[in-house]
Amino acid sequence: MPDETPETSTPPSKPAQVGPSIDVEVRRARASDLFAFPRFSKEYPLNFPETPEAEIGSFRSVMMGVLPFSRDDHPTFIARTASDHRVLGAAHFRAVGPDQRWMATCIRTNPGVYDDEPIVIGMLHHAIQDAGFNGVKRLYAKAEMDSPVRGPLRTMGFTPYMTETIMAAPHVPVLSSGGSVRTLDQTDVWAIHQLYIHSTPRDVQYAEAFTSHNWDVGTVHRDRGHECRAWCIIRDFEAVAYARAISHRDAHVVDLMVAREWRSLLPDLLAEVFRQLSSMSSRRVYVSVRGYQREMIPLLEHYGFAAQVQQELSVRYTTASMRSSVISVESYAHEPAKEPATRRVPSFFRRQPPEEAEERRRRSARPSEPTHVSGHPE
Repeated sequence: MPDETPETSTPPSKPAQVGPSIDVEVRRARASDLFAFPRFSKEYPLNFPETPEAEIGSFRSVMMGVLPFSRDDHPTFIARTASDHRVLGAAHFRAVGPDQRWMATCIRTNPGVYDDEPIVIGMLHHAIQDAGFNGVKRLYAKAEMDSPVRGPLRTMGFTPYMTETIMAAPHVPVLSSGGSVRTLDQTDVWAIHQLYIHSTPRDVQYAEAFTSHNWDVGTVHRDRGHECRAWCIIRDFEAVAYARAISHRDAHVVDLMVAREWRSLLPDLLAEVFRQLSSMSSRRVYVSVRGYQREMIPLLEHYGFAAQVQQELSVRYTTASMRSSVISVESYAHEPAKEPATRRVPSFFRRQPPEEAEERRRRSARPSEPTHVSGHPE
C-alpha cells in the first residue's frame, strides 16, 4: 500500500466555505480513505457510456486511485471536512490517449444538510491544479443536460464544444450483412483520420485535438482495457464510412462516422457492425450520435433504438495560449550588388591592384549595418 505522506506535486487546496460553519479541504486519495469511505447519496456520471458502471464503483475507483501502479492513470480526489475529516465527496478521472488527457468519469458527494455545489467546485479546482502540475493540457467531461454538475463545470472554466445523444437498445439488432464493409486494418488509420477531418466541424476538431492514434484499435484497447473492433468502407481509395465498437462486460458502445456525400452507406455499415456484435453474448447496445450527425437518429429508431440521454461535452485547458506581436525582419544591404566583370582566368591567378586591395581591407573592417525590425501588433 502507498505511504501516507502528503502529495508533493500539488499543494492541498482549500476552497470557500460550504454553508455557514464548515471548512472543506481537497487532496489526492490515500490508502486510509478506503477504510473511511461513506455511502454517497449523490452520484454524477461524467463519461457515459464509455466508462461502464462497474468501473465507477466508489470503492473500486478509490482503490485504483490509491494503488501505486494505477494511481497515475486513475487520479482520484477526496473532499473532506477540515475539522473531523469526514468525507464529503470524491472526483474520479482517467488518463487516456497518447497525450494522457484526463477524462472525468464520476463525481460523488455526501453533503448531508449542506449544498454540494461548493464541494464539487472545490474538487474540480484541485483536479485542474493537479493536472497542470503534472503536465496535463486538457480535461474533458460529459454531463447530462439537466445535471446539477453543469453549473460547477462552467464555473471552473469547462467550455462546451458539442452535444451528443445516446441511443440505446436492449440487445443487438439482427440485420442482413453489409457486403462492402471490411474490418479496419492498421494501414487504414491515416485514412480514417482524414475522414474525421473532412466530416467534423472545425471547432470540434480543435477541442478534441485528436491524432491518428485515436483510430488505432490497439491504442484504444491498451488505454481502456476493453475489447475494441472497427470497420470501414473504402471508395476510390478513400475512407468514406467508419464504425468502432468498444465492448464492455454489460454493453457495446458504438461510434459512427460517415462522409456527408456517402450517407446512403450508413445502413450497410450498421448491418455489418450489428452482425459482428451479434456473435457475442447478448448485452445492451449504445450508439453515440453527435450533434452534427442527427440525420442518423431516424434510421436508428427504425432499428429499435431509443434516445436515452442527451449530454454536453466540455473541455478545460490547463495552459493558456500566449499571443505576441508579429515580428518581421528586414535586412538591408550596405550597397547594391554589382555584376562581376567577366574574366577568362580564375581570380586567384590575377594580382589585385593596390587601390582595390586597400578598399577591400577597409570594407572588411567597417562594422556591419544594423538589422531593421518592424512590429505589427494584432
